[in-house]
Amino acid sequence: MADATINDKILSSLKSLTTDKSKSTSAKADFNLQTMDWLNLLVAQLKNQDMNNTMDNSEMMSQMAQYSQIQAVNDMVSMQEDMYAMNNTSYATSLMGKNVTVASIETSKGSDGKTTDKLITTKGVVTGVTLFEGEPIIYIGDKKFSLKQIMIVGDVPQKDSTSTDPAKKEEPGTDPAKTE
Repeated sequence: MADATINDKILSSLKSLTTDKSKSTSAKADFNLQTMDWLNLLVAQLKNQDMNNTMDNSEMMSQMAQYSQIQAVNDMVSMQEDMYAMNNTSYATSLMGKNVTVASIETSKGSDGKTTDKLITTKGVVTGVTLFEGEPIIYIGDKKFSLKQIMIVGDVPQKDSTSTDPAKKEEPGTDPAKTE
């Protein structure tokens, strides 16, 4: 029963990963609109100023400095996105030849019309990596998966086994709570 709970958590996290990408794209579009709105406001202010009472030079410099700061922030965000893409690409290529377990969601409709999601895991050796639309895709045989689908890298035991460490074996007649 504990396995079903873990699978449910993995299903929900995989679903949230797909929705998070659209949110970040929307946020980026909103940020660009703010920049364009600011520029339009500045141009309108310059067009509609009173000829007898022009804009103060210090105010104009202040606004230009604000615009420069916005541009600098845009440049830093762009640089961070590039670094993130390079890190993902490097990580994906480092997986070549390694055993991984990936998860995918299979959605099916029952005879009652309800849709159910089932967690499908695939385990194998990464045989290839491609870059599709800037996102690394790993291949296990002829199946392709995104990096977000990776659950396990390497051979990790699936069940929690209670193995005894030979160094920690108790000798008969000793109390483990007592320390000397």
